[in-house]
Amino acid sequence: MYGFITVSIIIIMFIVLMREWVRAHVAFISAVIILLLIGVISPLEALSGFLNQSVITVGALFVIISAIQKTSVIPFLTSKFTKTTNNGSSNNLKLMAIVSGMSGFLNNIPLVLLFSPIIRKWAIANKFHPSKYLIPVSYAAILGGMCTLIGTSTNLLVHSMLVQNGYEGFTMFELALVGIPSTTLVILYMSLYGYKVLPEIPYEEIAYPHNPTKKLTVSKRELIIYFSFFIMLLCVSMQWVSMANGALVTCLAFLLLKVVTIKEAFRSIPWSLLAIIGSALGIAVALEKSGAAHAITNTFILPLSAFGPFPLLVAIYIVASVITEVITNNAAAALVFPIALYTTVQLGFNVEPYAVAIAIAASASFLTPFGYQTNLIVYEAGKYRFIDFVRAGLPVKIIVMCTTLYLIPIFWPLM
Repeated sequence: MYGFITVSIIIIMFIVLMREWVRAHVAFISAVIILLLIGVISPLEALSGFLNQSVITVGALFVIISAIQKTSVIPFLTSKFTKTTNNGSSNNLKLMAIVSGMSGFLNNIPLVLLFSPIIRKWAIANKFHPSKYLIPVSYAAILGGMCTLIGTSTNLLVHSMLVQNGYEGFTMFELALVGIPSTTLVILYMSLYGYKVLPEIPYEEIAYPHNPTKKLTVSKRELIIYFSFFIMLLCVSMQWVSMANGALVTCLAFLLLKVVTIKEAFRSIPWSLLAIIGSALGIAVALEKSGAAHAITNTFILPLSAFGPFPLLVAIYIVASVITEVITNNAAAALVFPIALYTTVQLGFNVEPYAVAIAIAASASFLTPFGYQTNLIVYEAGKYRFIDFVRAGLPVKIIVMCTTLYLIPIFWPLM
């Protein structure tokens, strides 16, 4: 009963978001409050999402990036970022190629946080609409992260669950067998056609300095900022510290060194964005606790297992891909993996290809701005509507799904 109620509330929430009757954070918080009032989740569970390290991490990262945005490197990179052309196809191709390449080795959340203001200023300075470029950049970061073990926390999570159950897990570049072809096809699609469906949202014209020959001059304060940010990215990428710990330590260092003041830090945090993330985590708890998530997987996965390994692979991919649009990518992987593991072991199938499918599908969040944090970042920065992600993301989601399901049986035997 609670499962049906939970799913119904989520469907209503998405209808409200698509119709834009209220702001996104209001819809999410309202859904959590309703789930709390009817008894699906407890008060502690409703608040747990707001105390989650994901919320704290994103908040700390915004403080760090706000400090970087005030340095001289931003106008310098803005002028050097790409040659100015009036060709949206060429611009998107360059931007997506750069971001996807970097995302394979750097955490995609700070990467998108860093590049979003650069791209926005570059676009406005050249009289382009930033909304034509920010969604492609988020997609590029997601896709690039699929290509390596350290590119996204979802890959690391699935890898860890494999190892915990006695399997070898993924090698550093194993997922690139699927990730690189998917990334290439999506970049080509978005560059040739996909960017055309993105809206031309009006923007405030700002006179940004644009001088390609200007030299980069760095003050002592800026050196501290750049060095701290580089050390954080290095430590996180090498898995010496978690993203949460790295961001918090760097943020604290900025405050102690008076790189940013407490007032500036408070103002730089997008509280509505954190409200959405915290609420989404609360909704994930409701989906799991109410049995809705397991009911969905049992309904779509178990019946298809009787038809052989490939239909089961398709079912697992689709279920993970759908769930990740509603809750976070890591939560989707964590929910689907145990069921996929149990089913494949019972049937004598090879577990690894199904783990690959879950890792890719859980990251392939393109339809909504809420399934992946980079989407949320550009959702706010680009002033997009919910429907903009649906229009841009549906073909991308189909491309990634078809590419993944075609390549997995080639590189990983299903039995």
